[in-house]
Amino acid sequence: MFTAAARALSAMVTPEEEQRGLLLPGMQGIREVAARVALAVAIEAREDGFGRLSEDRELEALIRRAQWSPEFMPNRPGRRST
Repeated sequence: MFTAAARALSAMVTPEEEQRGLLLPGMQGIREVAARVALAVAIEAREDGFGRLSEDRELEALIRRAQWSPEFMPNRPGRRST
């Protein structure tokens, strides 16, 4: 599973990033990177008999729904919300 994660991660490094000597994809796409790595691990777990017996698209949908989405409340000093 570690190998599947590493392969998925390295596959996301663009040729331009490789040219610049980068080993990991940029942080601007971290949510997509996390989803693809999670999917690769879930598929590998399934194939090894440890994960859900779901199709790839079902696993991807489950992973996308499980991703945390940050939602920040505006903070205005001196004002309290009730």
